[in-house]
Amino acid sequence: MDKERIGAAATGGKSIPNAQRRIMAYSGALIVLIIFYIMKGSDSGPEPGLMPVAPPQQPKESVSLAKVDPDLLSGVRDGTRDDRALLENVPLDHLLAQAGLLVYGDLEQLGLQRGDWMELTSGAEQRRGDALYVIGTLKWLEPLRDSRGYRVRAEIEDEDGRSWNAIFVTEPYELNPGDVVKAAGFFLKHYDMLRPDRSTSSGPLLVGEEMLRSAFRIDPVTTLRDDLFLRVRDRNLTDASRPIDTPEFYELLSYVTNVPEDVLFPPGLDLREIPALSLLSNTDHYRGETMRVSGLLAYAQKVPLGPRGENPLGVPFVWKLWLSSTRGISLVITFESAEDFIARRDVIDADGIYFRRYGYENQRGNAQMAAVLLARRIERYVHPGNPISPMVIWSIVGVIAAGGVALWLGARSDRASESIARQKRVARQKKLAALPGRLGGPGPEKRPSPPGPAAGEPGSPT
Repeated sequence: MDKERIGAAATGGKSIPNAQRRIMAYSGALIVLIIFYIMKGSDSGPEPGLMPVAPPQQPKESVSLAKVDPDLLSGVRDGTRDDRALLENVPLDHLLAQAGLLVYGDLEQLGLQRGDWMELTSGAEQRRGDALYVIGTLKWLEPLRDSRGYRVRAEIEDEDGRSWNAIFVTEPYELNPGDVVKAAGFFLKHYDMLRPDRSTSSGPLLVGEEMLRSAFRIDPVTTLRDDLFLRVRDRNLTDASRPIDTPEFYELLSYVTNVPEDVLFPPGLDLREIPALSLLSNTDHYRGETMRVSGLLAYAQKVPLGPRGENPLGVPFVWKLWLSSTRGISLVITFESAEDFIARRDVIDADGIYFRRYGYENQRGNAQMAAVLLARRIERYVHPGNPISPMVIWSIVGVIAAGGVALWLGARSDRASESIARQKRVARQKKLAALPGRLGGPGPEKRPSPPGPAAGEPGSPT
């Protein structure tokens, strides 16, 4: 009350109501906040929810511990039949020791190349100790144990029917004669190896760490066979739980990767988004069809394609993206990088060809189904936004701004009117104060009243 009386005295007896002052203060604060958020949203930076992703940390470059000493291989001879029947102990022990130091990826770092049988059997002294590999059919293998320790020797027959010899320090895992394998290691010499049946296998000798299951390379696929999907079975959980990497899978993945994009996605194609539930419930109808699947990125991982990256395509790694939505789960397999995507935040659109259903066991131990799409392109979904929203925001801002201006002008007009009224009151009070007998002003001169009869005349004797 005292503040109101003080304000009233300052404004000539009137004050601005508290409610009006609060409205003005709140309106001003609201305008400032709206302008701040609008300016923040219209910034040229990234979209909300699409913050820039820090570049992935570059893995430290490892250095192979295996070091081949050319001097120790200088005494190797294979020019004659007698030389090819002899296996020099010092060079062999050296290469076995270096092969035992190899880890996955070391041979690639040492310049791994595919071996040429004709070059290596016609006197390739300059290739001794080089990292080479061959892909072929395992003919036989035999474990050995002697003073050098445990090792395995084997014969591999390449696609042209030529023999390659191999000695490894690690026993192969679940490999049997007739399997397609990859033998990689250090080339030693042209060697005539004695087979278990006492016959001779004549060919290049590779000394390595381990043989791997592999597959013969296929040429890039640019057309799909009509009978490609006849052997695909995924109608029940048992069939759907079988491995994905079948010959049909590699052929379709090669087609998705190698065919021109305008052939896979023609300009006039209406690329429909098919929910995963529709794919799972009618898998035969959609198999082999070009489409789009979408969902929240639940998990993304770069994994080896095939056993340790051995596959018919010769590409060691592939990306697997698990997309989740209320309309089902999709498994997207692609060679496109997904390093810039963030799990559980980004919504991903994947365009490619539907392959099959895949049954797996989730983290809770429950059987689950996913629709497998082999994708040519993947991209982050960006919401186009609602064009009405900016209009609504600016309309609200305009109304609030107009109201604030109106309140400010009204308050200013009231203050001006009160100032004029106060000046008039002050002038009127001054005028009234100047009139005789008003508000303490000078009044008429007083005359002495005549004396009464009892007082007698002045100067008369009593």
